[in-house]
Amino acid sequence: MDEIVFSAKYKDWISIKKMEVDEKTATPEVVHMLANIGESVSRKAFELSGIDRAKIDEYVAKIVKGKRKGFSTLSEIFGELKQNEVREVLLSASNEQLLPIAEAYFMRKLLTSLGYDLEVGTELMSKVYPELKLPKPKGRFKKG
Repeated sequence: MDEIVFSAKYKDWISIKKMEVDEKTATPEVVHMLANIGESVSRKAFELSGIDRAKIDEYVAKIVKGKRKGFSTLSEIFGELKQNEVREVLLSASNEQLLPIAEAYFMRKLLTSLGYDLEVGTELMSKVYPELKLPKPKGRFKKG
């Protein structure tokens, strides 16, 4: 029997994901679990990176306000973005060293705010395979 096991503990963050895989386990179930792990890691990496995500979120919200998903919308948005303004906002949310992380977060937030999926995530897997549910880990867990 195979298994997927991910565990992390850093300060007050604890994440444990475990799934037993046998011949009855469908590949989409495995992908769903991997997507869940990836989302946890990505979210925590941005959280711990030292950038001011709220400031970037606020800036992105202004950019996408009233806009809908569409390639013409992307073209319009990217055509209107001013490089110096974006850089200034991102530097106010980070510093020169963290600027590449702020840029990555900005791009991810911009595209996901418009409804684009940038990777295989749990939301995308739920759209593609609505019947899939992540298996609950076995064992006892404290409530609360």
